[in-house]
Amino acid sequence: MLDFYGRYHSTTYGWDGSPIHDAVAVAAVVRPGLLETVAVNVEVECASDLCRGRTVVDRWRRTDRVANADVGIAVDVEGFFALLLERLG
Repeated sequence: MLDFYGRYHSTTYGWDGSPIHDAVAVAAVVRPGLLETVAVNVEVECASDLCRGRTVVDRWRRTDRVANADVGIAVDVEGFFALLLERLG
C-alpha cells in the first residue's frame, strides 16, 4: 500500500514519500507533543455544489470565527518513526 501511495504522491504532488495520516493521529494521542498544533476554526462546507463535504480550515484566521479545533501543522518525523518502529517491534 505504501508503494502505491508513494508513487501516487510522487507523480501527483512531487513528494518524496507519502502521508500516514491515521498512524500519525494515533501516535499523537499515544505520545503528546509529537505534533505541533494551532487552534483554528474548522468547518465542513455543506452548501457549495463545488466542494460540499470538504473540511475548511481557517489556518490564517481570515474570518472572525472562533477557533474550535487544534490542527496539526508539523510532526516530529524522527519521533514518529521511532514510536512506529517501537510499536511494530
